[in-house]
Amino acid sequence: MTEEDLPFGMIVFEMMKHFLKVLKKEMNHIDGDSTIEQMGLLIAISTNKKCIIQQDMADLLGKDKSSILRTIDTLEKRSLLIRIKDPKDRRKNIINITDLGKQTLKQHFEMERILTKSMLKGISEKELESFYYIIARIKRNAEKM
Repeated sequence: MTEEDLPFGMIVFEMMKHFLKVLKKEMNHIDGDSTIEQMGLLIAISTNKKCIIQQDMADLLGKDKSSILRTIDTLEKRSLLIRIKDPKDRRKNIINITDLGKQTLKQHFEMERILTKSMLKGISEKELESFYYIIARIKRNAEKM
């Protein structure tokens, strides 16, 4: 079976599988303690403009609340983020990234930038523009479904 015969989702999955494998390997060189899920949570927290609570993270990342809680616990133990009681509702915790968390993200982004540059060798600017355009269009179409 050729790649053209595979379902679209399988092709995207295969690409992501290889990308994540390389990303995990490179992350281990920088920081053997971080997982892709932890970095994803840090990125989501750092890029969100409003106060983030645990339930927001579960909804945003499509994970169950207990899984997010374990990840938050781990990141808090490593001093990469901090939980603060919501002054409006003491049952909720607002999650903030620490300076160490910001520094860790900066290292991660630099590593990923170098990794991406290497993976994009041989791909022209025009091809890359087309790729981003097509991905954005697929995403918009999926959001409408």
